[in-house]
Amino acid sequence: MSALNVRFRVDFNRACSLGPGKISLLRTIGDCGSLAQAARILGMSYRRAWLLVANLNKMFDKRVTTSATGGRRGGGMILTPFGKSVIVTFQRLEKDLARRANPRLALLSKHVAIRDKGKTNLPRRAMSRRG
Repeated sequence: MSALNVRFRVDFNRACSLGPGKISLLRTIGDCGSLAQAARILGMSYRRAWLLVANLNKMFDKRVTTSATGGRRGGGMILTPFGKSVIVTFQRLEKDLARRANPRLALLSKHVAIRDKGKTNLPRRAMSRRG
């Protein structure tokens, strides 16, 4: 059996959450040095990406990104050391959680009706009521 893909989100409070989407955005910004480019790579609007980064920068008492100014190639966005530590901390927790969850979820995984190739053991009527 292959490892399950365990995803989680941390809700610090109602207005502050951290999950795979924000981490992916931060990683992509770190890789390319641009919010606009990161948004394009992830298939999201620039506005959505900007709002997520703004939320992250307000969420913590330290900034996760900072703007890089001018030059021949224009400005950009880079991760702060704290932003890099947010990614590392989240990824380590994700790996720890997956390592602990996989053995516990193995029994349930054997009974999953919908398989990767879109085949299901459920009647069509049951499929339409899922949600």
